[in-house]
Amino acid sequence: FTWVSRGLFERHKLIFLAQLTFNLMKRGTIGNDDWNEMQFQFLIRAPMKASDPNPLPWLPQNAWASTAALAELEDFGKFTSDLVEAAPRFREWFNAIAPEDEKLPLDWAGLDRHPFQ
Repeated sequence: FTWVSRGLFERHKLIFLAQLTFNLMKRGTIGNDDWNEMQFQFLIRAPMKASDPNPLPWLPQNAWASTAALAELEDFGKFTSDLVEAAPRFREWFNAIAPEDEKLPLDWAGLDRHPFQ
């Protein structure tokens, strides 16, 4: 890593490190052996699905389209319905200063313990 990163611009070092880390995770060298290729492809490609109209006025349309695409993954099938049903709790999380440090509402808080699963 040190030799390669010496020849990279600063803005490319993080990209290289991410590629290296993901490949090591895929091989099972680091992390656990539970690699889910579909979830990884979703993370990398960030697909959107033009589906039902956005029922949440506080959520941007592109975020709703990404949520609809996420619902097609096996473990996230009920995410959009939970998002609509518990909209006030999700809005509070969405508007937090640092939502990445906050627990997700409902049963989705368990994602902190099992990322990429």
